[in-house]
Amino acid sequence: MTLLRHSLLHLVSDPNQLQPTLLAHNLKLDGLVLALLLGEKGLDQRLKRFCTLLEPTISLEELPLAQEVKQALLTLVVEDWQASKPLALYFEGADSSGKHRAAQAIARAVEAPLLTVNLTGIIEAKADLELTLKLAYRQAWFQKALLYLEGLETLQQTIQGSENSSQYLSLLRIIADHQGITILAAEKPWRPEKTIAIGIVTVPFPIPEFTVRRCCWQNQLTAAGISLDGPELDALCDRFRLNSEQITDAVIDACNRARWRIAQNTSPTPPTSHTPHQKPTLSELFAAARAQSGHELGSLARQIQPKYSWDDIVLPVNQKAQLQEICNQAKYRQLVWEEWDFQSKLSLGRGLNVMFSGPPGTGKTMAAEIIAHELELDLYKIDLSQVVSKYIGETEKNLNRIFTAAANANAILLFDEADSLFGKRSEISSAHDRYANIEVGYLLQKMEEYEGVAILTTNLRTNMDDAFVRRLRFIIEFPFPNLKDRRRIWEQIWPSRVPRSEELDLDFIARHCEIAGGNIRNIALAAAFIAADDGGIVKMNHLLRAVRREYQKMGKVLIEGEFGQYAGLM
Repeated sequence: MTLLRHSLLHLVSDPNQLQPTLLAHNLKLDGLVLALLLGEKGLDQRLKRFCTLLEPTISLEELPLAQEVKQALLTLVVEDWQASKPLALYFEGADSSGKHRAAQAIARAVEAPLLTVNLTGIIEAKADLELTLKLAYRQAWFQKALLYLEGLETLQQTIQGSENSSQYLSLLRIIADHQGITILAAEKPWRPEKTIAIGIVTVPFPIPEFTVRRCCWQNQLTAAGISLDGPELDALCDRFRLNSEQITDAVIDACNRARWRIAQNTSPTPPTSHTPHQKPTLSELFAAARAQSGHELGSLARQIQPKYSWDDIVLPVNQKAQLQEICNQAKYRQLVWEEWDFQSKLSLGRGLNVMFSGPPGTGKTMAAEIIAHELELDLYKIDLSQVVSKYIGETEKNLNRIFTAAANANAILLFDEADSLFGKRSEISSAHDRYANIEVGYLLQKMEEYEGVAILTTNLRTNMDDAFVRRLRFIIEFPFPNLKDRRRIWEQIWPSRVPRSEELDLDFIARHCEIAGGNIRNIALAAAFIAADDGGIVKMNHLLRAVRREYQKMGKVLIEGEFGQYAGLM
């Protein structure tokens, strides 16, 4: 019966008998057993769609894991493998975190082949999961192979909310029956309620720590013949939390970007000559690292291409100094938190939580762009007015999707219209107020967990209560520009190639138009288009016509008499 239970033999009934007795059945040797007896190698025909069998070539020393993690894996696996004890490991982490490479290294350490089973393919093909897994485990027993089950999340989704699912129970039962090593892999934590007898040892595969990332970058850059100064290398490692595969791809991408740059700047040459080899610039390395970062945010937020620099923003000295302090804290995060060991004193707060407060058009979004430009990071803008839902619990779900997508984005998050979520929380007068507090608390929690820079913008700081303010690293007030600042904005807003009349009286406009920088930008652009249709040179009448249009849009009354000698041009 044991041979029948393990499908080594099969009972075949006599087709000529309607109800044959047990003795009337024939015994048939399984095809895989027959093939092995004949000296043939390879997979069972029924497994070839979903499984691969390989002889590993990767060693544990090649893995970008901490040394203590490698040693723990080796000790655990070798001990149980030699004793033929059942062991189930759960590799938890992103697909690109090197889980399959680690499984290969473990198999090589015990001198065994690795049999990989694609659970997603089995489920999508609607194949018999229990039968396929039994065949896979039998194949692993015959080949003395380690078993690697990938795509567990697909099975988790199919049994969500149904712990009694036959597929789920079959998987656990088969794992428990296997006298060998099983490695399961998925992205999210797995804590099955119906645990198997041997238990499941979870091995997390997080983004490598700074020192490991630095080693990976250094190895790949050296192999490509690229040399970086220590601070430049540290900046790459600290700002981009990439795994070893992403780092390898980033270096290749940067080299290709350099080749393209050189090809564009090199004059045509005879076919026998070679394009000069040039190493990628630091900016190209940063761009390649950004390209490797997660892009899931693209469907939940709007990406902004940072173009502004420090010279473009007009702010008081104190506010500008605070913006530079934000950049410095992002640049020296690894030094302060890790090398100087501030992480041992604080459990949360490695990220930068910032609030920009001030009237519309005073430069809050521009400041976020400048920070992103300075740090060479992507910038994503999230409109909180679109995230907040009137339905209880939906706002938290929306925020969770955003922060989950942002986890591997290596990006700056700009939460706009924060007033729609952060009201005064000191008084609770209704159930709606109570849930509003929960929403704010949830956002605060996610912001503290986020490793990067998160910026909130609000028009009214008075709407923020003290409990929220205390948990922010920076609060920067963006004041309405005074006369001096408005004059600077009017002068800086024009591109150098815009033809302007010498009679353009920007001092007069700055004195008589008390408006924010955002409105000044709108007026300058509108005046340029008016001038383009009227002589091609921006003149005072073009500027005043644009001022009128902007005032109409703002709902403000424009008194022509206040414009003195220019009233006739209105």
